[in-house]
Amino acid sequence: MHRAASRVPLLSVLALACSAVSDLAAQFVASVESSTRHTSRVAWRGRSGEQAVAIEHGQPKWRATHAAFVERATPGTVPLGPGEPAALRTDVAIAFGDRKLPVGRYQVGVEREAGGGWAMIFSVEPSELKRDLNRAFRSLTVPMQFTTGAPLVELLDFTLQEIAPIPRGLRLTVAWGTYRLHTDLVPDFDVRLPEGAPEFALTAANQGTTTASGLRYEQLRAGEGAKPEPGDLVRVHYSAWLTNGRMFDSSWVAGEPLTFPLDAVVPGFAEGLRLMQPGGVARFTIPPQLAYGDRGVGNRVPPGATLVFHVTLLGPGK
Repeated sequence: MHRAASRVPLLSVLALACSAVSDLAAQFVASVESSTRHTSRVAWRGRSGEQAVAIEHGQPKWRATHAAFVERATPGTVPLGPGEPAALRTDVAIAFGDRKLPVGRYQVGVEREAGGGWAMIFSVEPSELKRDLNRAFRSLTVPMQFTTGAPLVELLDFTLQEIAPIPRGLRLTVAWGTYRLHTDLVPDFDVRLPEGAPEFALTAANQGTTTASGLRYEQLRAGEGAKPEPGDLVRVHYSAWLTNGRMFDSSWVAGEPLTFPLDAVVPGFAEGLRLMQPGGVARFTIPPQLAYGDRGVGNRVPPGATLVFHVTLLGPGK
């Protein structure tokens, strides 16, 4: 968990560079690439701290000779990736339908089964196992859906994508060449929000006021004292959502209030804070032209998004 002094808020203009970060509901997803390994990671931050599911793998380039294994009718297994096989690490149990994969680290491979179907293999990682995916070390075998004829993907890739409307449901997809393998899973994240964290709500039509700029401002609790001015440091607790209730940022989830300059955040957030007094609580509905406009922020805030903030102004920053 980052300390407030070092944590850069998503709201900051500096965060616009974080295009690799996206969200799954209240989850936070990041992909980190290097020249030899690629990591796809899903994490949930809540009362249990950060819990993550991550897949690390090499990215060999597709060659036509790779199709020979895929297209042959005989059963067989293959690790995914050159050198070190693909590996999955999970801090929580994962459910593949009625099959469970416990917390741990596993090598990942695929198998062409005798009946012609495909499965993904998760195996424990003793040093003697290496690349053979021996059945004696298998922890779980999961059926995969197989398709071909997709657009060519030259580098082996794994993706984790949300499955609506299944709560916390993810689809794990392997893409290589023109082939795709996928299976659905549900990580057993502890979804409890930190104590005191606000719940999502929209401002009712008969509540709040709309400023000349288009900001919708609803006072939930009055404060006292001087209102912030441009350039001031402010200390706030906040949670932020899209209008569909999908959280994309929260100081409550991060674990502590945040201090930042008033002029380092999107215009609608700064305008709303200037209407508040210390100790006050408010809800802002920020139209896209006062937020991230047509740019968005990676996949966390889509282009043209209206944002909803629940904000407590604790006072001036120090």
